[in-house]
Amino acid sequence: MNTIAATFVQNRPPWLLLSLGLAATIAALT
Repeated sequence: MNTIAATFVQNRPPWLLLSLGLAATIAALT
């Protein structure tokens, strides 16, 4: 599990950043 998480953090996929940004926007609007 830690290895997968580390790989995700290192790769830092664009869709992950978009998802976090979208979630933050929704949280701010609600």
